[in-house]
Amino acid sequence: MSILSENLRYLRAQKKCSQLCVANDLIISRARYAKYEEGKSEPPLDILKLISHYFEVSIDLLISIDLRNVTDEKRHFFFSLFTRLHDVSAKSTISSFLNP
Repeated sequence: MSILSENLRYLRAQKKCSQLCVANDLIISRARYAKYEEGKSEPPLDILKLISHYFEVSIDLLISIDLRNVTDEKRHFFFSLFTRLHDVSAKSTISSFLNP
């Protein structure tokens, strides 16, 4: 399994939602969403953006870090930062925050 698939499963469990519930909210089929969670398929960028906003997690974190090891506070901080800033200094801030 990929980091993304593990994170999707973890985030859905945190929300206490079924795959069908998440899929309906994203306006995709449950089978399609299940493939993302199972690591059998990767979501296209437009769906990845929807997933990012749905779970309030930046795409960078979704695809690169095991979110089971990141507190909700940090996760929301990163999401807020990435939705507002898209420059190098923001990425530098995140790097220093993750690796003090």
